[in-house]
Amino acid sequence: MGMGLTLVKKIVESLQGSIDLVSDIGVGTEIKITIPNVQMNGDPIISIPNDFPRYLGGQPITELEDMILDDERHNILIIEDHEDLLSRLGKQLSSDYNICLAQNGVKAIQKLEAMSIIPDLILTDIMMDEMDGFDFVKLLREQKMYQHIPIIFLSAISVQSEKVNGLKLGAVDFISKPFDMAVLKQKIKSLLEINEHQKLALLNQASALIKKGNWVSEQEEVSIAEKCRKLGLTESESRIVPQVLDGMNYKNIADSLCIAHSTVSKHISNIYEKLDVKNKIELAKIINGN
Repeated sequence: MGMGLTLVKKIVESLQGSIDLVSDIGVGTEIKITIPNVQMNGDPIISIPNDFPRYLGGQPITELEDMILDDERHNILIIEDHEDLLSRLGKQLSSDYNICLAQNGVKAIQKLEAMSIIPDLILTDIMMDEMDGFDFVKLLREQKMYQHIPIIFLSAISVQSEKVNGLKLGAVDFISKPFDMAVLKQKIKSLLEINEHQKLALLNQASALIKKGNWVSEQEEVSIAEKCRKLGLTESESRIVPQVLDGMNYKNIADSLCIAHSTVSKHISNIYEKLDVKNKIELAKIINGN
């Protein structure tokens, strides 16, 4: 979990000890721990305090399960090779989001290929076997349908140059371990809210373009997004409606919104079923209120 040095520091300090460190790049590191008032041939004079935090002894994680629960929730992919931390992150965030878990970059790619949805956010560690976080992000950015996904690095790496490298790859944040879960949750919430505002702005722009094409009346004051919500469509479905009215095919819609072709097909099918229409002409009449 990237907490090794933190644990050592707390343990040594609890024993009124000290740590000295000498490190030469390319040569090695020497760490000297001094603990005073300890008898070498008998019982120690001091003992660990009763209230000292018990960090170890957790139950082993035998199985990691994705937590896809609600179509209306945001979807988060978490990539972390430490099973305990991966499980804890999943449980902490699953109260607010749909969660998908992977233990390295290779397994994350496999999960993405198998998923029918595109994550709204990815949290990833850096140092992992098979494929590390940096290589995973590089591969992800080469695929158009995943290029828009915001990424947050979670890592014990504290070297400034590595943080900069992560940000250059397109990550929106770099959070060092150990981290405050409340801070992480708020960052995720704020980032997703910003993304939703941006999507709504794009949707309103698309609405304006459609109006110019006379699919929607110029006198219509209510935005397409608001109309869709009133008609009982989900937010994802509402983003697709303007594209359908503009005559775009499924592939172009998928590319435009950076989602899978199968997801577009599913959403359009749901839209037609909910509104009891068979084509975009009937859909336009519903949206125009005719």
